[in-house]
Amino acid sequence: MTNSANRKGVMFTLDDEVIELLNKAKAETHVPKSQIVELALQEYLKGYQN
Repeated sequence: MTNSANRKGVMFTLDDEVIELLNKAKAETHVPKSQIVELALQEYLKGYQN
């Protein structure tokens, strides 16, 4: 998995509260933040599919 911070054309930004939640999730689960964001977006977008 590539580091999303190195990608150009970021389509969204995260506020401080979301970043804090991601940091807590990473500390508790040891899952990379990029993977946490990816999973959260997949869940969010499920309602828009089909």
